[in-house]
Amino acid sequence: MTNADNWWQEIREESEAKGKAEGKAEAELKTKGEILTLVLTRRFGDLSEDTRRRIDSAETPQLDIWIDSMIDAASLSDVFESASGR
Repeated sequence: MTNADNWWQEIREESEAKGKAEGKAEAELKTKGEILTLVLTRRFGDLSEDTRRRIDSAETPQLDIWIDSMIDAASLSDVFESASGR
């Protein structure tokens, strides 16, 4: 292999690794949103479109806060309006 071949191989490997990591992060984000939606629907009934959009547009750290909040929440608003969930 030439230096150029080695360089291209390294670029491909880095790109593949980055793609795998991004795919894994996207899958984790989607799964957490689905779990939150499922549990909140089960506990509090149908969710509004606004609530669904809010969940769908949230990033992983915010979803983690809401998932933690939903455990002890007495109402749907408790999940989203708690001091740690804003």
